[in-house]
Amino acid sequence: HRRLAYIAGPTRNILERERRRGFVEALTAAGIDRESASYFPGDFTFRSGAAAGDELARMPDATRPTGVFAANDEMAIGLIKHVRTHRLVVPRDLSVVGFDAIDFSDYCEPALTTVRQPRAAIGATAADLLIEAMRDRTASHRGLTRLPAELIVRGTTADPDGNVTMEREALTLEA
Repeated sequence: HRRLAYIAGPTRNILERERRRGFVEALTAAGIDRESASYFPGDFTFRSGAAAGDELARMPDATRPTGVFAANDEMAIGLIKHVRTHRLVVPRDLSVVGFDAIDFSDYCEPALTTVRQPRAAIGATAADLLIEAMRDRTASHRGLTRLPAELIVRGTTADPDGNVTMEREALTLEA
């Protein structure tokens, strides 16, 4: 996909900032100008995903993004439900990827391609950092710790021509 869109979370939220940073880094790595992507505001709710879907569906076919990354699964699911009312078919007309791998992501139709965070590892790392800080109160903070995530490929993604080319699989993403 070369025509991409991003549905944002709340602007002051650290999760939103990190996910947007990852989206922009992926655009750069793919040789896509970040200014060519469409950006839609959101707030991590189904409703904001539906609003983005409405705006996206109104775009002319020739300029409408063929791939969308939503900063969380709820917005991705809201988008998918709403673009159907405009007679767009996911993934034939639009590939959609969410983030968080919430339980609903496997139960919507089609099942949502999503990024799963290593929640247990996040909790263990946070506990280790807290214990380290409690033991040595003079120790400086190590900064941001990133852990690898997993891309869960499901039914909402296809190539830009609408051909489903990937079977259900999980891919580990770099930290």
